[in-house]
Amino acid sequence: RLSETDKSSTVTETEHPDELLLAGYVDGCLSDAEVAALEEHLADCPECLAAAEDCLALAEENAADVDVIIPRRVIERAAALVEGEQSTVAGRIELQHSGRRSALPLLRCGMLAAASIVLLLAGYHIGTSTRGSISTGEDSFISAVSFGAIVPDDESSDDLQFFALLSEGESEE
Repeated sequence: RLSETDKSSTVTETEHPDELLLAGYVDGCLSDAEVAALEEHLADCPECLAAAEDCLALAEENAADVDVIIPRRVIERAAALVEGEQSTVAGRIELQHSGRRSALPLLRCGMLAAASIVLLLAGYHIGTSTRGSISTGEDSFISAVSFGAIVPDDESSDDLQFFALLSEGESEE
């Protein structure tokens, strides 16, 4: 008796193979039993044989057009990993190097935050220390002007009027 997975991956004479089974056949990923069952079906079904031949031709055409250039460093590293000959010193150096990369943006963010706090505190200190000294300066440098906006009573209107109230009581719109 076949298991549920075996039933879905084998081909009977009454049903046609699905695209995944044909792709597995073209790629050479099927087991010997699956290949035998599929080839038996292909011998009896010209429609599926034509589909399999189209898949094979397409795979060969695509394989011929692709130029894959693998960097030498990647090949050497993969070979070292497969053979288990990667040195621990190289691994430590790479780990430290990758650690520096991730710490640099964090360090920059910390420095920006510290600089922002220093500027904020300096501004606060300057603002509180000069609060009373403005009124003791010369009157020619100080103007008593108030700015404001008049909001219309009608809520449907979006027109705002702005005004400036000068020290003499005159207003300009």
